[in-house]
Amino acid sequence: MADHYNAAQMDRERLTTILLDLCWYAQRLGEERWEVAPRVGHWSFAENVWHITEQALEEAQQPTSASIVYFIDHGKEHVGQAAEIFALFEYGQA
Repeated sequence: MADHYNAAQMDRERLTTILLDLCWYAQRLGEERWEVAPRVGHWSFAENVWHITEQALEEAQQPTSASIVYFIDHGKEHVGQAAEIFALFEYGQA
């Protein structure tokens, strides 16, 4: 995706941090909780990851007018949701 947009180094690094953050939360959550929604009406971790992956794949196949910044912002949104999911499970709020 970074190559697709000819992204600047700083934007490439931001995209990389999104992937690293999602991997970090995946490890912390544990595979057994990836598919479990933390609350009714909330997406599971796997659903969040699949959503952003699906959008990236669609963009690679049929580019739109979206910018790299859109995908950075959207990715960071999903990292925040991963943090919320972890907190709901880990701190007994789920």
